[in-house]
Amino acid sequence: MQPDSLLDAVKKTATALDLPWPTVQKIYRNLQEQDDFGTFWLPKSQGRKIWFAHPNFVTSIILAVGFSQSRLTAHQSAYLGHILTPNGRPVEITERATPNYSIFIELMGDILTNPEKAGHVDKLTFSGGDKSVSIHFVTGETTNFALDGSFETSFGDDAFDSGILAAAGVETYSRTNFNVSIDGAAFVEIANTVTWKTAATPPFGMQKKVEAAS
Repeated sequence: MQPDSLLDAVKKTATALDLPWPTVQKIYRNLQEQDDFGTFWLPKSQGRKIWFAHPNFVTSIILAVGFSQSRLTAHQSAYLGHILTPNGRPVEITERATPNYSIFIELMGDILTNPEKAGHVDKLTFSGGDKSVSIHFVTGETTNFALDGSFETSFGDDAFDSGILAAAGVETYSRTNFNVSIDGAAFVEIANTVTWKTAATPPFGMQKKVEAAS
């Protein structure tokens, strides 16, 4: 079965989150644009080159939605996915993040692509004030992903490292904080409805014209 296009996956994500498409579309387009550090989180399909759905892309959308009520921008929210660790613990050498991997991103990939694992999630709670994400499981257990505080940036890209440091350093304190919570049922729906790109699938297809993001 051919994977969904990235655009179709994001539209299905908007439906699963019970959010209006224009709201998610704005985030989608924002993450396609380069930030001040030259980073873009979502690729643009061009001509007949259609990018397929990948959980890393949708994780960036979810981070931006989750922190949308904070002072973090969509790009800053996506950077955090690379430096949040369980309970803010230092990472082992084998766990060090890369532009395509982090402990958080790997866990979200499992949740987004596996309906059974998604079913173990009660909800995700995003706290913009302290830049953390809490994953609450149906068993009653909670894993809190927070900033390590002593993390090392070693992505081999000075601009990307600078983006990471800038996002970590954003002042997000407010006397009034609005935390966003996403029900686990949304992740079950995403896992059941999105057909993802597999490791054996090229990143994009050439079989149809690019869809308009509208």
